[in-house]
Amino acid sequence: MSYNIQRTTFKVSDFVTWYKTNTLKLNPDFQRRSVWNSKAKSYLIDTILRGLPIPVIILRDQKTNLDNYLPRKEVVDGQQRLNTVISFILKDFKKKEDSFIISKTHNESYGGSSFVDLPEEAKQDILDYEFFVHVLPSTVTTREILEIFSRMNSTGVNLNAQELRNASYFGEFKTFAFNLANSFYDYWIKWKVFTDFKIARMDEVELINDFLIVAIDGIKRRTPQIVNNYYKEYDDEGSIPNLAIIRARINNIILFINSVFGKDISHSPFRKTPLLYALYTTIYMNEFDGNTKNVKIRANKRDFSENLKILSKKMTKAREEWKEDKEVKVISQKTFEAFSRATNIKENRTDVVEFLSKSLY
Repeated sequence: MSYNIQRTTFKVSDFVTWYKTNTLKLNPDFQRRSVWNSKAKSYLIDTILRGLPIPVIILRDQKTNLDNYLPRKEVVDGQQRLNTVISFILKDFKKKEDSFIISKTHNESYGGSSFVDLPEEAKQDILDYEFFVHVLPSTVTTREILEIFSRMNSTGVNLNAQELRNASYFGEFKTFAFNLANSFYDYWIKWKVFTDFKIARMDEVELINDFLIVAIDGIKRRTPQIVNNYYKEYDDEGSIPNLAIIRARINNIILFINSVFGKDISHSPFRKTPLLYALYTTIYMNEFDGNTKNVKIRANKRDFSENLKILSKKMTKAREEWKEDKEVKVISQKTFEAFSRATNIKENRTDVVEFLSKSLY
């Protein structure tokens, strides 16, 4: 059966107008009620201000109102998005706790602003933002809509741990990790650490999570729950201590690794994330351990590069030895096992970092 779906765009201002004239039904019975927190709402407004795409809104036409002759629509999918943007513009919050402003974590320029506080240009950008919209005819029944929901939710790949985090948190840790991981895209591809598919599944954000945890608390065991706890603990704006320093340090380490070993990573053991994590951690702890605010790397690039090349050859040789005889001679068996299996355990991570430190510093 064909539903004769109209595929179009509507401006935010269209939805605001429909809401003010009571011709838009935001809360039909089959829709989930709003559960977004202020961080999620701020993140949406920032997305709109940046002109980035948002998932399709689905509406259903209703019969024209015979009293005022105005056409009516109801929201099939997109209630929380529309509730957020309409309430932000009109400052029409059902409860006091529903109110929110733009977070500085999401937008440094407009952080702390409500809609009325924004400059005219920003207000215009929000009002003129266009949602992609699918409009179902009024003949589509509620039972058919529920079938549509079922089909929408039954396709695709199950979300992994990081994708679930990304959908659940909108605060400082999530925003910082995502933005930083994205800024290093060219290195991930050049070094062949991640493919585009892996990046699409947010594997590179998982690695940045580890980088950030090292900067905050040093070497830790990595489990989904432990990472989730960091997303919870550092969810509020300004909750990560010395964030600007941490950002500069991580950025400088990536640039340093690229300058001393960038051409060799793609065909070395360090393209594997456990060893790239260990290399990053080794540099971080040797360069920045303590309470100083230093962000510059002091290691001699030439010496570090030579040592890293020698080390890479040893580790490659160790893998070859293991494949041939199930025994490693070129480095200690314990260290080889530490970076080859159970690589998320704190003790193994610490052992590998100590080994790299002795070899590189």
